[in-house]
Amino acid sequence: MNNSYHTSDWYLCVFLIAKGFPLLDIDRSNRSRCQFIFDDCPELQEEVKDFWRNGAVGAQDFVMAVKKAKALLHSDSF
Repeated sequence: MNNSYHTSDWYLCVFLIAKGFPLLDIDRSNRSRCQFIFDDCPELQEEVKDFWRNGAVGAQDFVMAVKKAKALLHSDSF
């Protein structure tokens, strides 16, 4: 995928979903570790930096993002 951001970090994935970034795909080609794929853009890069600086996200937003990410991870649609 061109212009995409890949991460295998579960919590970063959930943080980005909670911040409103749609998960585009999940690469499961490596059986021991999947890659979560987002559309790369300057706003996403800022949120990634914010995550590593211990940025905040609402508790309810985080819980809902965990549920959404789990559903996508266990879904056959990706």
